[in-house]
Parts: sequence; structure tokens; C-alpha cells
Amino acid sequence: MPPEDAATDAPKELPWPPARLAADLWAVFNFGDPNDRYRKFLSRGRPSIKQLLESLLLHPQTFIPTEDYLSLSVLVGTLGERPVLDMLESGRVKFARLRGSLAYVGNGGGLHFYEIGGSEQPNPHCAPVEEAIAWALSGLQIPLRDPALARLALQATQEVTGTSIDDSIRHETYMDVLKSPYLRNQFSLRNKDMNHLAGIGPKGIRIYGGPDVPATGDEIDTVLVLGMANIELRLADVVGAADLATASPVGHMLRAKVERAVDRDAAESFGELREIADIPDVGEAILARNSSVGDVLKLAASSDGTAFREWFHNNCRKDTVATARAYSELLKEIPGVQSVPAKVLRFLVTTGIGLIPGAGAIAGPAATALDSFVLERLVQGGSPKYFIEHLSQLAARGHKTDSGC
Repeated sequence: MPPEDAATDAPKELPWPPARLAADLWAVFNFGDPNDRYRKFLSRGRPSIKQLLESLLLHPQTFIPTEDYLSLSVLVGTLGERPVLDMLESGRVKFARLRGSLAYVGNGGGLHFYEIGGSEQPNPHCAPVEEAIAWALSGLQIPLRDPALARLALQATQEVTGTSIDDSIRHETYMDVLKSPYLRNQFSLRNKDMNHLAGIGPKGIRIYGGPDVPATGDEIDTVLVLGMANIELRLADVVGAADLATASPVGHMLRAKVERAVDRDAAESFGELREIADIPDVGEAILARNSSVGDVLKLAASSDGTAFREWFHNNCRKDTVATARAYSELLKEIPGVQSVPAKVLRFLVTTGIGLIPGAGAIAGPAATALDSFVLERLVQGGSPKYFIEHLSQLAARGHKTDSGC
């Protein structure tokens, strides 16, 4: 992989289906009490956690931005240790770690990244990854039983240092203001110099502390919000994410700036598909302990899950009409092998006879070793239709809980 700050004119080739940056799960660092930050995030974070659970089905990988891994604490505290271990072990959930935080500095400093503490005991938001993870997990009120959690979180981390993107984020943010007639007019009320905005003392420093911290709404706050939006875009680019969920106050600007092949947000498209296909809310089922993360991951990794993701991103991302049309066509599809009676199929498999129309070659020396599970998969194959049926059954059934929650 090229260096994180390397410039290139060629567009990055993204995986398909696309990865997702779940910036709505970013418990942004601020100077306040981390326990208070944790509680405030929990008070509004349920929809974001539900979207994360759905993204296990819709995306090959979901990256959660973080500075001090408080988001990891939120996941363990909400879902339990075992489900988070399952998500990390599957490779479907990862962390995009920003080392350092964005601030506006007085006395002409302007927009810059900053760190707190010396080299011996840095603050968790700028500490080495291992130390930041240990700090986050040590604050949990529940005992952790598996030491692999910290190791898996470390392995699932892709880090970007603030110093490596400092100049580019500052330039991009200032250009957003200077190229916008509306914002430029607002800024001209008091100051035209982006490094000397009014509202901060010579030795002052102001940060964007996330959506839970009240803001004054002046020029400096506007620059910080735009700066964080550009950081989200940079992190999405680094990890190869084409889908972006954000809690930023300028989320509409993010959607306008992202020049990708996808059209609508995947969560919005999947929400419509759930209504059209009458699929129960799998995220709500997991949070209510009526379904397990392990079962969702198993379904996501199946051939049906792979087929569904390809079908969904190719057919359901345009608009409601396209989604409804695609689902109607899907209902008409019957794999060729399904038309062969199971009794005949078993005879052909176990006796080593040739081909089955629509299924290809299945006979051979190992044919007699195929068990009933393999036979069932031959009957079904990888199909978005079967995925939807399995998902509906999974989300609808009750009384199944994750062990260790």
C-alpha cells in the first residue's frame, strides 16, 4: 500500500461491493470526562449501532473512525464481549485510527493537529495504538474474559497520523470556505485571514468535540466542522471506503463532495428493501438479544450472502423504483438446479453421473463423499433470494442470545 499521504493522480480502485466508513460511530475525542462522552454517545447511538449490524450483511468491511478507541468500549458495553470478538475475527469490522486531533490555534496558528502529553505518558488520543486500546478497555464496568480482544482490535486497525495530513486538511478546508460564495460572505463580516479568525485569544486553542458538545457557531466552529468533514473523507479514501455514514453537522456537504460510483447511502437503500420485502429489523433483533451476531456473520459469509451483496449494490442503490423492480425480478428467479427433484439429484450425486442442467459438473471420485449439507447447497446455490429468506427467518425468530453478553 502506498504511504497514507502520497499524492496520486490515478483514482483508487475500490473493492466491490464497497467498504463502509461508519463515522456515525465516532465518539470524537474532547477535553471532557470520557465517561460523560461515553454516556452521551450511548444516549443517541442506538441507530448507528443498528446500522453497523446491518453493514455486516451489506459490506465486506466496515471501518470505525476513532482517536482513543472509546468506540470499541461502546461496542463491547452495548453488544457484549463475544459479539465484538466475532466481528473482529471475521475481518468485517475494523478501525480507522486518527492519531491526534484537530484544533484551531490562536496567534495565527490556524487549523492544525495537536497532541497532549509527553513521550512517556501521552494522552490516549495520541498514544500508540496498543496503549490507546488498553486504556479504552480498562474503563469498562464489565470484566473481560478473553485477552484476544485487544490483540484483534490492534490487528484490525489502520492508522493515520494527524501530522501526515495536517497541510492537506488545512488547505482543503480553507478552500471549501474561500470557494463558497455563501461561506465567503459570512467570513467577510469580521475577518478574511483564515489563520487569524476572530473569537480566540493569542494562546487559545479550540477543538471540535463532536456532536454532543455545544458550539458557538462562529467562524472558528465552522472551520472546525468543515475540517472534520474533510478528515472523514480522507479516512474513507485511505481505507478504500465508498460508503460513508456520518454524524457531521455538514453531512450533506460530504455527500456532495464524494465523487463515487454509488448513488444513495446503503443504509437508506437497505431500509427500503426491508420494507418492500417485509424483512424484520435484524439490528433491532440483535440489540434485543433475539438474534446473534454470530449467526449474522455466518449468513454474511455464505454463498447466498456474497450473491446478495453483489445483487444489492448493483440493483438497489439508485432509487425506490429501481429497488422495487429489482426485487420483483428476483422473485421470478429459480436456479436451474432447483427444478431437479431432490431425490433425482441425490441419485445423480451418489452414483457419479455426469451433469445437472444449470448446476454444471458435480460428479467425480469425490461425489460419494458429499454429505447432506453439500447436497442442500447444490440445491440452493448462491442466491440473493435465499439470502433474503434466511435473513427474514433469522431476524424474526426469538429467544436466541449471544453467549457471554
